[in-house]
Amino acid sequence: MKKIFRHLKRTAAAFAAAALLSGSPAYAAEAPAALTISAGALGQTWYMLAAQLGEVMKEKYDTTQITVMAGGGLANIKLVDEGVVDFGMTSTDLYAAAMKGTSPFDKVYENVMGVANFQAPSAFYFMVEKSKGLHSIQEFVDQKMPLRICTFKKTGPPAVSTLRLLDEYGVTEEDIESWGGKINYMEWRDCVALGRDGHIDAMLGTTSLPSPFHAELASARDVELLGVPADKAKDLQDKFGYLPITIPAGTFSGLVTEDLPVFGYYGYVIANRDIPDDVVYELTKQMYDSAERIQKLHRSFNSFDPNNMAKGFPGPLHPGAERFYKEKGILK
Repeated sequence: MKKIFRHLKRTAAAFAAAALLSGSPAYAAEAPAALTISAGALGQTWYMLAAQLGEVMKEKYDTTQITVMAGGGLANIKLVDEGVVDFGMTSTDLYAAAMKGTSPFDKVYENVMGVANFQAPSAFYFMVEKSKGLHSIQEFVDQKMPLRICTFKKTGPPAVSTLRLLDEYGVTEEDIESWGGKINYMEWRDCVALGRDGHIDAMLGTTSLPSPFHAELASARDVELLGVPADKAKDLQDKFGYLPITIPAGTFSGLVTEDLPVFGYYGYVIANRDIPDDVVYELTKQMYDSAERIQKLHRSFNSFDPNNMAKGFPGPLHPGAERFYKEKGILK
């Protein structure tokens, strides 16, 4: 846990920290001394939203030291639970697992509470070099093809979803290595660089719809995008709380010629239960009031509806967020 935090702290300092993190957040009812929001990787949609929330909260709390830091949906749950950060972002499946204490977690995270569903869908991509001649994931498994795969770092949902999908086919990371392949875990931009240079054969994982990283790779290489069979997607939904997602025809400049069924999730803002209700209420309100600005952040936020911010939570809402939703008539 300390190793993860040190890594995230270095990332924040190098790229986007508005302040240095101390041992634990400082809370106050009206103007907190400091607030930290841990998002996804730099440049991803979660980070864009976190930066937006940091801006609007700074407008409200002009004396507060606000830090927006790069993180990951898996690590953020642990950081929020331990009070290392105040707010974080995570995915449907990881949020549900944290509430139940199921894999990839080994306990129930009781200090994590929901704030807002920001709705921007993430989809699973199985993008592979066309020269490999694959037309389905099953062919990859049956042929035991030695694919050099790249996915996001293990701190985030993309790697988790990749390993879960492979497990549905009875395939482990060790199996892939025994076939002569390998799974590389790194930043998306590094995966793209490897793909452009022909050093990987496939880029897998869940990320924003549409994904700028997969779009870049598709523009540089001759690739194929494989769908996820309905039975596999259904099993993943039942086991882990994923959602049915469709990559629409025309995505990636026409690479997707017809609607492609996969699976994915929505994103959520979560908070430590000890943050004062007034502070969580204010962040929820600022997010609600910033709907138009959020919709312009990225195509995946185009359909953001502030009246849907309270939908679909796998766990309890923070009292501050709940109070705001009740005042707006979103919750009874």
